[in-house]
Amino acid sequence: MSPEQWFYVHTETRQRSGPVSAVHIRQLIQSGKLRDTDYVWKPGMANWTPLSEMKQVFVQPQPQPQAPASAFPTSDSDLDLGGLKLGGGFDLDAGGTGGIQVDFDLGESVAERHPYPAGGLGRAGGGGGGRGGISVSDHAGIGRRLVAYIIDGFLLVVITLIVGLVMMGPFFIDMISESMKVMTTMQPSGPAQQTPEQFQAEFEERMGARGAELEEEARTLQRKILWIGLAIAVLYGTLMEWCPIQGTLGKMALGLAVTDKGGDRAPILRIFVRNFVKRLPLLIPCFGYLILLVMTLVSLFTPDKQGVQDLVSGCLVERK
Repeated sequence: MSPEQWFYVHTETRQRSGPVSAVHIRQLIQSGKLRDTDYVWKPGMANWTPLSEMKQVFVQPQPQPQAPASAFPTSDSDLDLGGLKLGGGFDLDAGGTGGIQVDFDLGESVAERHPYPAGGLGRAGGGGGGRGGISVSDHAGIGRRLVAYIIDGFLLVVITLIVGLVMMGPFFIDMISESMKVMTTMQPSGPAQQTPEQFQAEFEERMGARGAELEEEARTLQRKILWIGLAIAVLYGTLMEWCPIQGTLGKMALGLAVTDKGGDRAPILRIFVRNFVKRLPLLIPCFGYLILLVMTLVSLFTPDKQGVQDLVSGCLVERK
């Protein structure tokens, strides 16, 4: 039987290490490199467990008296480490003081496919239940998510308005210049002797084809600003949720992070899909924000509190 293969996660760095032996875990505890709030796991355990609940497993065993020298055979026999035949000329109990530790490189071990806790890290007694140590209580609620959306939405509107003003600036200058030219050709006493409707009709008639060109140019600029605003929103969400903080400014303010289903930082492609799906409804006039709200409210009816954008991308929004 091969030695137990243990894995551990530091709550501060969220980095998984292993496989290592129980002896190695014990040495990390004694050196202070593993603390009670860190997590350990081995194949066969349902979830990652706080070290504080598993310390008894790593207590230094009491030395057992060595067998007399005559008990060690000199013939060609196998070395038996708790049932593991290594070959040799003597029989040694691995639990004794002269025990031999054998480490195995398993390549992609079971722990590589067994997720470690995400939101549960750093929580008192937080092994969590359910899948891979992630507790349902760690998933972000609808209230936090909506407040985060409002914060991010306000920021993106301000950025888009600034971009729009920069893009529309030359158009406004051109439109004012053309309007002034037309008004100078009109009779000076025109506005005083005409009703506003008559003045507007004469103004539009004199603007003629140039006025139609300016209207079409304004509509084209509006469409460009809409698409640029969408691109800014997708890029902002993708980069912020993919970087180590794993969240936009709104999510940071509410203590939220975007992860994959194992609690790790999600791949950038998944995060891009999540943000693209989330922002796509905003291209629909009038109903865009309503559709986005419905997509988010879906999280009230899914086990992991996932909205449509999360289900499509395979991401989770967790409380830190």
